[in-house]
Amino acid sequence: MTSPSWYSDLPLRTRLRVAPVCTAFKAGDSIDDLRRAKAHFDALGVPVDAVEDHAVAQSIYLHDPDGNVIEVYVDTSGVWRTDPQAVASISPLTL
Repeated sequence: MTSPSWYSDLPLRTRLRVAPVCTAFKAGDSIDDLRRAKAHFDALGVPVDAVEDHAVAQSIYLHDPDGNVIEVYVDTSGVWRTDPQAVASISPLTL
């Protein structure tokens, strides 16, 4: 099932809030693992919607051919153990 046209016109952060499902795959344990995943997507010509720093994890967001949101991530911090609010943080990430 593809997303309706109005959905793709929304900013990514809004789409992620209204998307019914985000399937996530762990790419490894380091930012270098995430860089390798991004390079792999780039080499294959897979469009990447966003690359985000969530403080507790860093993520790449893309869509599968059916329009479902896919997250590829690495956990790089245990900050959530001492600061649970950090889980709600989102900042741009450059790989």
